[in-house]
Amino acid sequence: MTSVRNRIGLLLAASVLLAVSACTEANNGSPTPTPSESGPPTTGSSGTPTVPVPDRPKDLPVNGLEACSLLTEGQRQELTVSRTRDTVNGSEHYNGASECVLEVNKAGTSYSYRLLLATNEDVSEWLTGTRNVEATLVSVVGYPAVRYYLRGSTDEQSSGCSTSVGVASGQEVVASHREGTDALFTRDEMCAMSQRVAELAVTTLQGLK
Repeated sequence: MTSVRNRIGLLLAASVLLAVSACTEANNGSPTPTPSESGPPTTGSSGTPTVPVPDRPKDLPVNGLEACSLLTEGQRQELTVSRTRDTVNGSEHYNGASECVLEVNKAGTSYSYRLLLATNEDVSEWLTGTRNVEATLVSVVGYPAVRYYLRGSTDEQSSGCSTSVGVASGQEVVASHREGTDALFTRDEMCAMSQRVAELAVTTLQGLK
C-alpha cells in the first residue's frame, strides 16, 4: 500500500512540474500583440461613415500626376491667381503627396488655395466622426465629396475650409482655401471657394481620363 501511495505521489509531482514548465515556456515565447500594441490603425479602419457615401461615376486615379497640372491657365485666371508653386506635402499624414499652392494678391488683399493629390485614404474617412473637423457630404461634378473645417472654430478664428473629392478608391483631390493676414471672407465663402477649386480640378482630371 505504501508503495502504491508513493507512486501516486510521484506521478502527481511530475504532473505539476510539467504544468509549470509549460506555462514558463508560453510566457517566455513571443507575445501575441494586442490591438493597442500592433501600431496605429490602417487607412479605412477608423470607423464607419455616419452617412452613406454615393458611388463614383467612374474612377479617376491621380497616381503620377502633379497637382498643378489639374488647373488650366484659363481656370487660374478665373481664380485670379497671381503665382503658382509646385510643392510636395511634408505633413505626417500626406508626406510626399503632390501639392500646388496658388497665391492671390490683388487690391491689397492676399490669400491662397492649395490643391493636394492624396493616394493614401478614402474620402469617407472625413465622415467617420473621428477627426477634429465639422464635415458635410456634398457633390462635386457628380463625385462624392466632403467639405470640412476645424471643429469649434469661429469665422474670426477660422484657418480656412477644404473640399475633398473621392476620385478613386483610396484617393482624393483636396482643395483648400487659406486666409492671408486679414479676415477677408466668412467661412461659408471660404468653403464655397474651396469647392469651386475642387470642381475645376476634377473637371480637368475628367478630360485627362
